[in-house]
Amino acid sequence: MNHPTDFTSNLHLFTSNINKTAHVRKKILTQKSGISLQKKRK
Repeated sequence: MNHPTDFTSNLHLFTSNINKTAHVRKKILTQKSGISLQKKRK
């Protein structure tokens, strides 16, 4: 049996990891769009 505290802490880690990956994906997407914009300007 898992302790409820373990479960909640694991859930918290899981959600924070999802948020981190989402943030990183957004960063990469903005960088890619920025690069494409720079290419169009040239």
